[in-house]
Amino acid sequence: MRAEIFQAIRSKLLLDTVLTSYIGEEQVFRSKPGAIITLPAVTLQPNSESSVVRAGYNNSKVRDNNPVLQVGVWVSANADGFPCSGEDADVIVGRIDAILLDAASPIPGTSGWMKVTSSQQYEGDTGLWHNAARYSFRYSVIDS
Repeated sequence: MRAEIFQAIRSKLLLDTVLTSYIGEEQVFRSKPGAIITLPAVTLQPNSESSVVRAGYNNSKVRDNNPVLQVGVWVSANADGFPCSGEDADVIVGRIDAILLDAASPIPGTSGWMKVTSSQQYEGDTGLWHNAARYSFRYSVIDS
């Protein structure tokens, strides 16, 4: 995924005052294996991406990219107060849905947002709730 598209997504999430009231300021990160994060948190991880050249590509150099973005919501059951449960993690994912799927206020440079999967896991040994939601969308690229 192009860096400017990733940053536009992250910025859109961080600018939402309802979401940041749930998780705190600057708690949206690019997912990094083994990284230690402060909970609650939201992680973003490009999952897959396909690219299709448009008709006339040899002249226009325009192609359409179709990525899938995995958004992880991490909540500790050991926390005092909201968020500390699977239901609280669901509330946070619901807010992320409202932000990413808002056709009236799209993320700049993107279109066609759809939620494709969602799951929730509880890790009993660590006391972590982890919701993973995947979203597909489109953006165009002009090759040089």
